[in-house]
Amino acid sequence: MDITLEGVLIGALAIAIGLALVFRGFKLFLLLLPLLGFVGGFLLGAGLVEYLFDDGFLATLAGWVGGFIFGVVMALLSYLYYWLAVGVLGGFIGYQLTLGLLAWIGFNESGLLSMLIAFLVALGFGVAFLLLRMPTVLAIVGTAIAGAGLSVAGLALALGLVPRGGLTDGVMGIYSSEELGWLGVLALVVLALGGMVLQARSMTPDDGVISPDQFRNPGVDSPGGPAAA
Repeated sequence: MDITLEGVLIGALAIAIGLALVFRGFKLFLLLLPLLGFVGGFLLGAGLVEYLFDDGFLATLAGWVGGFIFGVVMALLSYLYYWLAVGVLGGFIGYQLTLGLLAWIGFNESGLLSMLIAFLVALGFGVAFLLLRMPTVLAIVGTAIAGAGLSVAGLALALGLVPRGGLTDGVMGIYSSEELGWLGVLALVVLALGGMVLQARSMTPDDGVISPDQFRNPGVDSPGGPAAA
């Protein structure tokens, strides 16, 4: 194991956001999606800097700055606009799954091409989430899968099982590592299924349901926050 401070910090953040999504994703939907937007934007921005300047992933200050800027922009937009956040959730899942799958099958073409393919798939996922109007079941399933992927990948980074550079292929790309492999996939599936069950069982008739016609995040205008929606 090669445990580093950066790996521990990034891993701890991923675990914290991931577990919150897994077990409280639907109840804290409006609060957690901006955090997921930040993670997705950060990985996208850092990846772009790497491909444009041919640096290692987060190997230079430019990579961190680019990732942070993209992350903050995505987080703010996801918080202000509910439907954008819904699209971000779908896009995050599609983007990360595609990069991970390409890494698994050994797609060795230009990293920028992999990124483009993943981005197109992400758009498809995002549009699908919007067209399906994000029913409760989809919200629970989506947050559980995204959270489980982040949690297991974060643990692998924190323990030094995979290097920080493994994030070049996205969160799911880490699972192509020999140190994680099928064991990591199994942990992801078990954690995601457990989160879905617990989220579904914890729902009550008093849980607020966000109307599909609400474009802005109701927590922005409501004194009571998301719970008052």
